[in-house]
Amino acid sequence: MKLCLLIKYPPIQGGVSAQGYWMARALAELGHEVHVVSNADEVEPEYRIQLDPEDRARLEWEGGPGRVVLHPPEAMSRKLSHIPQTNPFVSKLAGRAVDVIRRHGCELVFAYYFEPNGVAGHLAATWAGVPLVLRHAGSDLGRLMLQPDLAPTYTEIVRRADGIVSGNRFPFLAMGVPAEAIYSVPPYYLPAEHFGPHVPPLDVDRAVASLKRLSPAVISPGPYDPAVPTVGIYGKVGELKGSFDLVAALSSLKRRGRAFNLLALTQGRESEPFRRAVVDAGIADRTWILPFIPHWRVGQLIRACTAVCFLERDFTISFHAPSVPREVLACGTCLVLSGEILEKQPWKDQMVDGESFLLVPDPKDVDRLAAALDRVVTDPEGARAIGRRGEAISVRRASAEELGRAYEQVFLDVLRRRAAAPGAPPPRAELVEQVADLRTMLPMLPKVLGDEPFAALAAEVLAGRPAIRPGRAEAEALLSAAASALAGSPLGEDAIAFSRHLLWMGWPVEGEPVARPFGEHADALVLRGERSDILALRPLRSACAKVVRFEHLPESHVSPRATRQSGPSVVLFNKQANFLGHYFLVNDRVGALLDRCDGSATVADLCAAEAAARGARQATEEAQRAVLGALRRLYRSRVLLFLEAPALPPAAGGA
Repeated sequence: MKLCLLIKYPPIQGGVSAQGYWMARALAELGHEVHVVSNADEVEPEYRIQLDPEDRARLEWEGGPGRVVLHPPEAMSRKLSHIPQTNPFVSKLAGRAVDVIRRHGCELVFAYYFEPNGVAGHLAATWAGVPLVLRHAGSDLGRLMLQPDLAPTYTEIVRRADGIVSGNRFPFLAMGVPAEAIYSVPPYYLPAEHFGPHVPPLDVDRAVASLKRLSPAVISPGPYDPAVPTVGIYGKVGELKGSFDLVAALSSLKRRGRAFNLLALTQGRESEPFRRAVVDAGIADRTWILPFIPHWRVGQLIRACTAVCFLERDFTISFHAPSVPREVLACGTCLVLSGEILEKQPWKDQMVDGESFLLVPDPKDVDRLAAALDRVVTDPEGARAIGRRGEAISVRRASAEELGRAYEQVFLDVLRRRAAAPGAPPPRAELVEQVADLRTMLPMLPKVLGDEPFAALAAEVLAGRPAIRPGRAEAEALLSAAASALAGSPLGEDAIAFSRHLLWMGWPVEGEPVARPFGEHADALVLRGERSDILALRPLRSACAKVVRFEHLPESHVSPRATRQSGPSVVLFNKQANFLGHYFLVNDRVGALLDRCDGSATVADLCAAEAAARGARQATEEAQRAVLGALRRLYRSRVLLFLEAPALPPAAGGA
């Protein structure tokens, strides 16, 4: 095949860029002609990999019939000026891609990341009359899809794509994508030659000298001593990455007289605050900060460390699953990991704290983090033993051929479907897969029916239905059947009601303002750069949020983290444009507070009302603290936003 790929690619930093690079190479090694169209050379400095001439030569490849050819669009210049000024990435990528498709006879377009590649890929594929396959990232579905001006655009390109590659088919079914056009994510690939205990450690002094010629971002306090225990981090820096928690913990170790190096391969928008934090913490004399290097050299950095930390916590995209833990384990280096990221690993049951890795449940607990790091720097041999045991954990790693074959099969199937006679029915999924889909869509039913009765009832409902994979109609039919089976049971009736709310969140309803749940109102915190005293602002709840009280449904049924085994439970359901089920337990006070968030009352008004409800004179400060905390949590969960002026009632006939 001749393929046009609009993807992240070096010198863009990050796991998606790395996977794009290896995907293109794997397809070329199978004999395909791969044309990469990427604006990677225009990446901002804080996310740029430093490539020397040898590294840059690796961006293209040729071997027999297969090859990778890079086609960068024209760089921004005064020739492209217009008012208001932007860098026209979508237009440049679409124009470059359609030219490449026509000149080289590409048969299919693959675009990874909706913005800008997916939109540009849609335009180029449409103009050239070839199929389009889209793959999304976590930020696409978990953040950008929730922006009211972007959601309609992404929904339209998704509906018109010939194939969607995703780890979760249900949001795309809700958007109108046929089940047969949704493909599973190909297996994760990590090149063994670059990530393993055999990889030579990075020569830090040599790397410093080389990188200083390429970037002013290098920080080095002097000659590096590899005999001193070294704590490492790599990737983007930031508060949610636990970077500042790490600095605070290491400062504590220095005060105890511990000897260590901090080796940080990191950049990002919070780079300068991070560097200031290192100085303020008194550890600048033992901290080396390097700019990003190619991912095929990252294993060397991991091997230079006694332990590598990955401390992401409170991340705004719940299904964000970085590859750093797998890379560290593969290299046989001791991994220090946050509890949040541990919970996202499919192999977490193999992990034993203190044996194959070191767990820090919440990196904001600096004392707990410092204790884990103290173990590393006072017993480096013990840390190395932990790393060796971690390397033995069975983490699935595909070969380059498996990666290439997986994408090849997706592309061939898309081409086959495009060429098939109209109306040709695709194969129906196996019954076990159909039942698993319904279990995912309606997770409360197996808890109240039992696994075997649920499976039997689901199989009965599915019998004779023509659906390729279950959708809303099959789920509603199962709910009706379950309602009959559970009639007279208060718990069962609550479970059915809860499941209907889940189904509501996962599918569109005509006329519902899912893309613009706050109408035309702008978020005052965004307009103020998210720095504001919010007491004078007016909270406005989403039109697609509702609080429901279930008298007989215990909290332990709603959330695996809850411990209460008997009802009632109060649940906030928040429907969003990505159709991912977003619900969580609240209490009656939060529910009542959200009811009052209609855009007419200020935060100060709400605090005063809460204090009056509590009745005690000393409750004013406590009430304000509780209201502010609840509002901030609801804001982060996109349940409400803040206005500067009172909300106006919607116009007649408007949402």
